[in-house]
Amino acid sequence: MKTSQSFPFYPSDFILGTMLMTSEEVGTYMRLLCFQWEQGAVPCDEVKIAKITGMPYKRMGDVLAKFCPTDHGLKNERLERVRSEREAYQKRQSEIG
Repeated sequence: MKTSQSFPFYPSDFILGTMLMTSEEVGTYMRLLCFQWEQGAVPCDEVKIAKITGMPYKRMGDVLAKFCPTDHGLKNERLERVRSEREAYQKRQSEIG
């Protein structure tokens, strides 16, 4: 999936959304967000998710609750809204210039 190399990061939203997670869970969550940004979705396969994150799948319940199943894999809805906003902005900039 062709996408921007970066995505906006909202520290206050991130802190509020992860404040009940352990440090390990926060790192796992961030890795899954980055994977989704680059690949479009996180695979639904438990083994692949564990390889992406380096965390045993059995311990990811709170993290995976932040992702919804879709036809293409797991997706964090907030990140997809950010992607849509970013793509719309880039399109507008392209049309202007």
